Amino acid sequence: MTRKEANALIGQVRSALGEEAITETCSRDGCDVSIGGLPTPLLIADVDVQSLSSSISGKRPDFIVFHPDQTRGGSQLVAMPLELKSGNFDPVGVCEQLQGGAIFLEKLGSAVARCRPVLVHGCRIPARQLRVLNRQKVVFHNRRLTILKSRCGLRRNLLNALTGR
Repeated sequence: MTRKEANALIGQVRSALGEEAITETCSRDGCDVSIGGLPTPLLIADVDVQSLSSSISGKRPDFIVFHPDQTRGGSQLVAMPLELKSGNFDPVGVCEQLQGGAIFLEKLGSAVARCRPVLVHGCRIPARQLRVLNRQKVVFHNRRLTILKSRCGLRRNLLNALTGR
């Protein structure tokens, strides 16, 4: 896929989401996400903006990051629902929020080929919580997806979550 085609695909998603939902950074309550190293062009949607929050029923993630899917020649997008937690959290609740993002992405249509749900957390996850979180799955187009994890504030934390570093 050419850069022009990737920009057109991102542009379609931008139009569907609305300009008021688009942001340049992912940060909430002292938890920062670094988007460095991700394929470009990319698009970040703040899901808590009124125009998007009203179109997602139930729980929802904080952000969704879109970028070209390089494993498919860039002809479709990868979407990453992100939930940011700077302190303690309920693993089941995090899964429900990420699932809300996956359901929303299914409604966007065929532009999104893959979903990679990510929890970005600020503190060490206790072993019991980690076991519960690892058992939780997000369903996207009938596929059960593992929730990826990364730490707030680390350089390239989102890329590291995607690559398993």
